[in-house]
Amino acid sequence: MPTNGSQAGSKKEFQYRTQFPPDFDDEGESSGYVGFEHIVGTLIWASSQASLNLFEASNTVEAVTLERHFTVNSAPDNWQPPVDIWAQISFSWPVENSTLSLYGDEALCDLYHSETTHCRHQPLTANIVTELEIVYMFSERLVSHLDSDEGIEKTAR
Repeated sequence: MPTNGSQAGSKKEFQYRTQFPPDFDDEGESSGYVGFEHIVGTLIWASSQASLNLFEASNTVEAVTLERHFTVNSAPDNWQPPVDIWAQISFSWPVENSTLSLYGDEALCDLYHSETTHCRHQPLTANIVTELEIVYMFSERLVSHLDSDEGIEKTAR
């Protein structure tokens, strides 16, 4: 989808390729940008490498903005359910990031002006940025146990 004077067939080399799971090497990248599925796949792969058990995964799309959200809970593999402490990992993926990861830099120009218009940002590349949020969760049973004085020796002076 070359537009705005970009060269057809130009492909960006993604510099962090070695951080992806081995099975992603065979997938063709049309834009050179990391995509939503790559991040989710890398989280799943890294969790298995770290001996984490993933549960209650959620992948949603906002109907109006088309923003994607991914959430998953994790706990160590050797912990038996129900767990009292777990981590909830989540991130959001705006539609602009999806556009970049699928079609490259040229696609964003197409959103704002015709493809025959020369744009001053043509030689620049975009940055895909997302925040990975990790929240530690505690069960109600554990919190009530932590709040109680049960099992704590009390001394008076």
